[in-house]
Amino acid sequence: MFVDRSYRAVTFVPLSSGTVFGAVALATTRPGALRDADLEVVAELARPLALGIERWRLADGAAAGRGKPTRSRRRAGPSLASLDVNRTIRVVLEEARGVLGVDSCGLLTIDPGRTSSVMVASLDVPAALVCRRCG
Repeated sequence: MFVDRSYRAVTFVPLSSGTVFGAVALATTRPGALRDADLEVVAELARPLALGIERWRLADGAAAGRGKPTRSRRRAGPSLASLDVNRTIRVVLEEARGVLGVDSCGLLTIDPGRTSSVMVASLDVPAALVCRRCG
C-alpha cells in the first residue's frame, strides 16, 4: 500500500501496553524526512493512546461477555463509559501529522489469530482500504 502511494519514507511507532498490539504508521514522499527525534514525539503521543485503546478493549470485552457494564466501567464513571476511541485516535493522528508534516498518518492493529496488521484508522487512505472496526 505504501509503495503504491509513492511514499519514500515509512515508519511504524509501536502501540503497547505490555504487549505490542499495533502501531501508528507515518509515511512521506520525502526520503529521510523522519528523524529519530520525530519518532520520539510520536512515541509520546502513542503511549496514552495505547493505554486508552487497551482500557477500552478490556472494558468492552468484559461488558460483551456479561451483557452489562463491568465493575471497572461503572467505577470509572462517565470518563470510561463515554470514551470515544475513534475521536481520540483521530486527534492523535492529526497531532502527529501536524507536528511532523507527514503525508500519511494511520493506525494499525495486529489482528488476533493472524500475523498481519489491519489499518483501522487513517487521515488520508481511502475508506475502502480502512477497516473501521477497532478491537
